[in-house]
Amino acid sequence: MQCFFAFGQNKSGTTFLQMLLDAHPRVNCPPEHQLAALSKGLASFVAKYRGILQTVDERTGRQGLRFDEAGVHRELFRRFVEVSMAQGAGAGITHVGLNDNAIGLDLPSYAEQFPDARFICILRDPRAVAVSLYHHRMRTEADFRAVAMPLGRFVISVARDWATHLDGVEAFAQQRLEGDSPITLTRYEDLTGAGKIEELARLYAHLGLEPDLDIARAAHERLDFDRLKVSRPEGFLRAGPKQAWRDELSPATLAELEAKAGPDRMARFGYAPSADAARTAG
Repeated sequence: MQCFFAFGQNKSGTTFLQMLLDAHPRVNCPPEHQLAALSKGLASFVAKYRGILQTVDERTGRQGLRFDEAGVHRELFRRFVEVSMAQGAGAGITHVGLNDNAIGLDLPSYAEQFPDARFICILRDPRAVAVSLYHHRMRTEADFRAVAMPLGRFVISVARDWATHLDGVEAFAQQRLEGDSPITLTRYEDLTGAGKIEELARLYAHLGLEPDLDIARAAHERLDFDRLKVSRPEGFLRAGPKQAWRDELSPATLAELEAKAGPDRMARFGYAPSADAARTAG
């Protein structure tokens, strides 16, 4: 069975990507996981268990431990992930995956533990990501509201994170240029734009599925935005006009945000500087 991981920076459309993949009749991709928390919890458990064995050995035969703490942690983590991928999978499922935004921060480790896995990274215009994440946290996190961080300062920090995240993804991809690369990138704008059916079919093909346009079309129809908003927590899905960030960010803030995100980096992924974007907005 083919396994895969889907990920991206917060508010880049990762949930939408997960749901689109899960909508394929041969794919099982459960809602978002928190694998960093899992790894930390397992590490604590394994260390505690090792301590128990140490105490028992000292009180009994004193033969010394035969317990590879790192190895046990690694195997428990891998198996836990494999079982989690298959949760809810029915008959006919051939591809199982997990969605976790933090995967992009440790891609080499996941590639080592899951050498046959495929990876899909979704990215989005850093200006849209920053503004969307700010409003999301203001709506859902009381502690964040209490701090009352100015929008301008917040979006600059998000732009730096966007750049760091993409640099890591690109470095991972560059190391795997020979043959069939296990990773591909998609843009939120491409999964919601005019060519969204073809783009989703391309992602299916990356996973080793037939690039069936009818299946991709059905997935998009099933995940119509207005229909999704009815069944999701208030404020989780937020849609605004194209380039709505222009109405909320001052020219000075936009300039600093784009400098932190990196103009060349943005251009590689088709995100025009704000001066050019103003001419193409609509």
